[in-house]
Amino acid sequence: MLEHFLSFINEEIDGCWIFLGPWDGAGYGLFSYKGFRDRAHRISWILHKGDIQDGKSVLHTCDNRPCCNPDHLWLGSQQDNIDDMIAKGRAAIGEANGQAKLNDAAVTNIKKLLDNNLHHYRIAEMYNVDERTIRFIRDGITWRHVL
Repeated sequence: MLEHFLSFINEEIDGCWIFLGPWDGAGYGLFSYKGFRDRAHRISWILHKGDIQDGKSVLHTCDNRPCCNPDHLWLGSQQDNIDDMIAKGRAAIGEANGQAKLNDAAVTNIKKLLDNNLHHYRIAEMYNVDERTIRFIRDGITWRHVL
């Protein structure tokens, strides 16, 4: 099975093994193994390093979705994946998120209003956002990068 899998690999620059078979809509390779179809980097992990523990994801150190090089893969939780994405600057946080109704300047002002004890529902009215948005800012759940 390993030889068959490796026949779909093209070694590329920086040591990435690019999967040449079909890809899903997110850019990950797809491969059938033991009667099930999964992302190729996950199959590569199984073939080279063994089972994937429950609750674990196969993550890329290279951030190259079609890469199947087992040396570029590691097991982690979904939170590890999110933390890695943020640490590498790949997360659309704050005003970089196309769906954001606020910008950094507005959030700076909102934090000042919160510091002055203006109630979150009044601030929400001022900025035409849901009051949960203001509570999330207040509690440091969102917009943490704005001081």
